[in-house]
Amino acid sequence: MEENGAIITDSNIKSIIEELNGYNYNNQLILVPYTQFSANISKRNKNLNEQYRVAYTTLILILSGSIDITINYKNHQFKKNFWVVIGPGSSIKIDNTSAEFMAYFLSFSETFVIDTILDRKPIPSSRFVDIKESPGTQLSEEQAYALKYSIDRIFYYMRLNEHNYIKDMLHNTFYNLILEISNIYTTIDNQQNNKGILPRKDLLMHQFVSLMHKYADKEHSPSFYSNQMCISTQYLPLILKE
Repeated sequence: MEENGAIITDSNIKSIIEELNGYNYNNQLILVPYTQFSANISKRNKNLNEQYRVAYTTLILILSGSIDITINYKNHQFKKNFWVVIGPGSSIKIDNTSAEFMAYFLSFSETFVIDTILDRKPIPSSRFVDIKESPGTQLSEEQAYALKYSIDRIFYYMRLNEHNYIKDMLHNTFYNLILEISNIYTTIDNQQNNKGILPRKDLLMHQFVSLMHKYADKEHSPSFYSNQMCISTQYLPLILKE
């Protein structure tokens, strides 16, 4: 892995990525391999060591070591094989990283996501509902490897300066990453459902999202979904609002 890194921001994406040799595709897809070397550069540059508000959804895959990071004014520590999702508009600050820290930081715009999934099968999104409260997910070695492999493919194409189909390849590899993420979240949700771990409102929310993906093309009535979920039509918007 090359020793590159960055903190993704809404106001100075270009300057920070250039400073730390990250990769940027049309300001829509940003990939930064982050190491302790990158952290040292951040500490030497005051502008890179402050708290920022991220413009795009940002994904972090911890490959080794640990990171202390403040997300929306809450302190977190994430270690190897943690998968972290930070929503757009969130504030972040990297407080500290261990000597062996290595991670991928991947940010993407809403436009890039829409272009990627256009005419493709929709993906489950229920797990993204509670990312502000619980941004990190502990992965197994196999799950972490699957995500790393998918991001490595994105990394490969973002480093190519001359490729006749670079846009298509980035959208395809990004979609593969989305499918891997969805598979992991679906597996985790199924395991929790079987154990009865999720609160009733969370279970209903996941059920609603699943029904939407299945019937949204032809069913638009709230009463249809509330009937499928065995709840009142009045109760459904209350759950969605929460």
